[in-house]
Amino acid sequence: MNVDGTLQDYIVALAEATRKHPDLTLGVSPRGTLALLKAAQAFAAIRGRDYVIPDDIKILVPLTFSHRLILKPEAELRGSTARTILEDVLEKTPLDLDSMNS
Repeated sequence: MNVDGTLQDYIVALAEATRKHPDLTLGVSPRGTLALLKAAQAFAAIRGRDYVIPDDIKILVPLTFSHRLILKPEAELRGSTARTILEDVLEKTPLDLDSMNS
């Protein structure tokens, strides 16, 4: 199953962004990045593709990352959830599509 290097880098960047997020005590581990990669490959295969696209990753981030996060108590008091934090991470983590397949 082909996963472009740019998308692999994007998965790592998303995990790193969770580890640096101010509302989290604990972000996604390297094992979580592997889980997302494998889930994206399986999702693409189910959809009849032998390659992963960015939307595969974006759809699966909340499903594969949310249970791996530990929120700071003050973030929870403000109403933050794992899902809202992951939405923020997805919004703020750039994906350079120009470098794909180059």
